[in-house]
Amino acid sequence: MPQLVLEHQRGACFGPCPIFLLRAFDDGSATLSLQKVFPEDRGVKLPIGDYQMQASNGHAKSLDSILKKSDRLDFQNLGGTYDNPMIMDLPSIRTRIRDAEVIDRYKGPGLESLYEAIELFILNGDWEIQTIENQ
Repeated sequence: MPQLVLEHQRGACFGPCPIFLLRAFDDGSATLSLQKVFPEDRGVKLPIGDYQMQASNGHAKSLDSILKKSDRLDFQNLGGTYDNPMIMDLPSIRTRIRDAEVIDRYKGPGLESLYEAIELFILNGDWEIQTIENQ
């Protein structure tokens, strides 16, 4: 049975931030629950809904590159919450990789490149809408 290795959730902001929950598994399969779409300039046309991506070597390789990037960032040892409660319009970003979790609302250390890689995994994915039978 595939093991969950990445869970990435983006919350709301006052602007055009996408809102979603991504779960990716070690075989390259993934699920995506999209509650607010990506801005049009990102080039993806996924409407709001629940999606799945089948396991494949290509997806597994893309996921592996994200995991390697997290290793280079020493994600496992970042831990905790990065926040500034004095700033209101910040989306919350919760990322769990393997057994480590980071909650980032403000200045998580060096995480922008990791977020970009995760977003590319989503934007370049072969997503299929989930139907009742698939849930």
